[in-house]
Amino acid sequence: MIEAQLQEAQKAAQEASSVMSADEAVTKHQLSLYAHITRVTWRSDQQPLVAGTVSDSSTGDIRLFSFDSAATSRFELVNALWELL
Repeated sequence: MIEAQLQEAQKAAQEASSVMSADEAVTKHQLSLYAHITRVTWRSDQQPLVAGTVSDSSTGDIRLFSFDSAATSRFELVNALWELL
């Protein structure tokens, strides 16, 4: 009885692992597309700042951005990011 429960639990763990791997691959692909389309490169090492670069392929410009998420409302932050794009 315990062996059957153990096998069942192992099977459930394997299924969960495969679903998580598939979700991870989809998420990575979506982030890659987002980065390619928006031309935004995020700097996650600058937390709590929202920082990175936006590149403009037509002019060759690279604009740096850095916003203090503690001092800026989410609304203002999103609007500022949209203005960069």
